[in-house]
Amino acid sequence: PNSKRHTPAELQTLDFLLEMPRGSTNVRVLARFRPSSEKLGHRAASAQVEKKSRKGKTHRNGSTANVDVSKLELQKDCKSVVVSNENLKNHRFTFDHIFQADSTQEQVFQKVAKDTVKDVLNGYNGTIFAYGQTGSGKTWTMFGDPKSEKTKGIIPRCCDAIFEGLEDISVDVEKVQIKVSFIQIYQETLQDLLNPTGKALRIRQKPNGPTYIEGAKEVYVQDPGEVLQLIEEGSKNKKVTATDMNSGSSRAHSVLMVNFLQTTTNGVQREGGLNLADLAGSERLSRTGAKGQAREEAKFINKSLSALGNCISALTSGSSKKKHIPFRDSKLTRILQDALGGNSKTSLVVCCSGEKIDITETISTLRFAERAKSIKNKAKVNEILTIEEYQKLVSKLRSEVRRHKKLIVRLETSLKSSGKLSSEQLEGLAELTRPTSAMQRPDTAVSDMKMEDASGDRSDDSVVGRQDNDQSSISGHSFSNIKLTEEGEVWKNDTVLLDTLEEDGPGGHLVPQKLIDSRPATPGSQIEGKPLPILSPENTLDAKSLEKLVESAKT
Repeated sequence: PNSKRHTPAELQTLDFLLEMPRGSTNVRVLARFRPSSEKLGHRAASAQVEKKSRKGKTHRNGSTANVDVSKLELQKDCKSVVVSNENLKNHRFTFDHIFQADSTQEQVFQKVAKDTVKDVLNGYNGTIFAYGQTGSGKTWTMFGDPKSEKTKGIIPRCCDAIFEGLEDISVDVEKVQIKVSFIQIYQETLQDLLNPTGKALRIRQKPNGPTYIEGAKEVYVQDPGEVLQLIEEGSKNKKVTATDMNSGSSRAHSVLMVNFLQTTTNGVQREGGLNLADLAGSERLSRTGAKGQAREEAKFINKSLSALGNCISALTSGSSKKKHIPFRDSKLTRILQDALGGNSKTSLVVCCSGEKIDITETISTLRFAERAKSIKNKAKVNEILTIEEYQKLVSKLRSEVRRHKKLIVRLETSLKSSGKLSSEQLEGLAELTRPTSAMQRPDTAVSDMKMEDASGDRSDDSVVGRQDNDQSSISGHSFSNIKLTEEGEVWKNDTVLLDTLEEDGPGGHLVPQKLIDSRPATPGSQIEGKPLPILSPENTLDAKSLEKLVESAKT
């Protein structure tokens, strides 16, 4: 009863039972070890760096000697690596997969990105980003040689896979749009690589959560070749310089954004976004020898990577209290906000060096990856429903609410009478809490309808057009002959009560307001003292009223 005050434990239990089921997935973490410097032909450069960085260990007798206790062993399961140095002894790091130095670009794509592309085609958001010290092979992993079929990286292969995946899209999809933007973060400034002379870019956040780049040039593409052309064009504007550790060191974080929008024959839209980020590498100035402008760039790079590490630490701190996540400390963390604990299926590729001279940086990178692996994301299909689809959803939600009400009554009755539940009642409880067919997709949720708002988000003209084109009926049910059931039964009696409509189940449909106004209030027809929102024949159900109706049904 509403008059009863529930204990916090009871409220928590009810919240659990009434909450719509949702799925969560951990961030996938994969490590890739680059070949040795000698194999890459950088033996002289590696020797020079080692000479600068080597430190002797002082013994009790005062003498010094180079005592190397570092060790790195890749395990046969291709998921673990055991690392040791002066401060760490035989520590095992375990990830989703570890690529050895002889792994191919195709093998990396298959493990890292293939499933992510499929998810994006099904309406999910996906993020893949590479992290590691400078010169560890991040850009090679993400881009490779885009023109070479053998050595092209994750990004070109993802673009190929997206267009190949169009052949397997459901037959009910009648329209597909793919657009691409390419930006970089240079010294905490957003720059458009496809329009370097354009206006300043800004990071915005939509009312329903996701972030986007305002002002970035978006180019519609029709085949992988057009995407490769954009990558080549944008790469010419990337900030790159030479250091002692990397002849082509990236001085900015670059992000390729691919937006995939598909419209079905019944008007429902599914939108998936794929963000592919190549992060600039962390640097130790004593090793890179960066001076002047390169030194200033290194400071900004390290600062933004530290902000990323702080966000991951806050997300994985294990505190039971809701903790502030400092996403706004850096442009990089703002862009990756959805990928870390948000609505995205995220994969992190950490690129490492297996050489002993790099063991300190490698351990730091592996620790970063170990923390990131425990982040849980809540990915969902991004659907923009039509009014007709919203009506079906409302009907299903009402049916689910009725089931929950019955469950609550049985629980309260049993607890009042005996103070506990019998095994038979527990079995019945399990049956009642089992999701209906309407709730069988726990990782699917509808996104807000695209409306014009103060932040400048685009509106969904197609929805408005469908409203204007049919003022006399909704979902094929005329106001003069109101069909309440899918079996074809027609109600014309103005005395039909709201309860009759609600109890009609999934087949029930909304009725005009004028048939309700003159009726007496009936049990169950009010939510918190307010009438349920009902269709009006003079003004068809607009998006805001529709959202209120959905929220009422959830409540």
